[in-house]
Parts: sequence; structure tokens; C-alpha cells
Amino acid sequence: MFMSKKWIALGAIILILTVVSVIYSGTKTEIPPEISPTTPTPTSSATTSISTSTTTNTMSDSEMIDQLIFEYHELVKSETLNQLVELFVDDAELVVTQFNTYSFSGKSQIRNYYGSRFELEEGPTDLELVDVSISIEGLKAEVKCKVATNERFATESFKLVKIGNVWKISSLNMSLMQ
Repeated sequence: MFMSKKWIALGAIILILTVVSVIYSGTKTEIPPEISPTTPTPTSSATTSISTSTTTNTMSDSEMIDQLIFEYHELVKSETLNQLVELFVDDAELVVTQFNTYSFSGKSQIRNYYGSRFELEEGPTDLELVDVSISIEGLKAEVKCKVATNERFATESFKLVKIGNVWKISSLNMSLMQ
């Protein structure tokens, strides 16, 4: 148990260093056309009310991707199926390798996979991100993660796509190691 706490502490330090390096790495962030300096901003003298649920997105692509990956893992840990499935595009692909390789296409099959997995687990899933790397090219990104989960490791390779102002998972390859 003591060794496990050391690994968790080491993983937390590595995660913090990774996040800091991504933030300060000078990743090119594109300005969306709707807020480009060359786009005129309409003005109006009428008073409008803004819903409190509407938020202005001021995060960079790297920060949004960090948030998506963090949210994905938190939803897996808490076994929150519906919100988890909404992180994927409709025609997403999920490939899971553990002894054999299993492929799932579309939200329905992905929902079935995670639903079955959550039913088999006893209690919340214990996992910790150990290493994360992000590569962004325009409206597409790749994220590679190493995850420690219940005495074993997994690697995850996410392919993301930006739709509007939101990043979604278009494919996920997971390899679970014993």
C-alpha cells in the first residue's frame, strides 16, 4: 500500500509538470473566425439578458483538450455513463485490447461497452493519469496517455476533432496490460 502511494504521488507530480509544460510550450492557438480582429462586432443599444448557463470560452485548445481528457477519466472513475458517451462523436470508434482486441463503432456500441464494464466493476474505477502528450493540428488533435489502474497499466490513444468550439473524441484505442 505504501508503494502505491509513492506511485500516486509520482504520477501527480508528472501530471502537474506535463500540464505546465503544455501550457508554456508555445502551442499555436488559432483564433476562431467569430472573434477574429478583422470581424466587425455588431453593436446594439437594446439591453439583452444572457442566460447564466451560457459561458464564454476563453480557454486555449490545449486547455480544452486537457479538460476533455480530465473529464473523460473522471466520468470513467465515477461510472457516469450518459455524460461519458456524450464526449464521443456519433460515429466514434473504440478499440480495446486486453488479451484480444475488441472494436466498437458508434455511440450505441460504446455505451454498451462502458455499461457492461461498469456493471462488472465493484465500486468506482481507481485510475490515475501517469503521462499525457498532446499534438494539435488545426481542428484535429491526438492525445496519448499512460494510466495506472488497479495494479496494472494501460495506454490510451485518443483522436479528437473540434466541432464548433468543442473538442470531441473521434476514436480511442486502449491497451490494458497485466
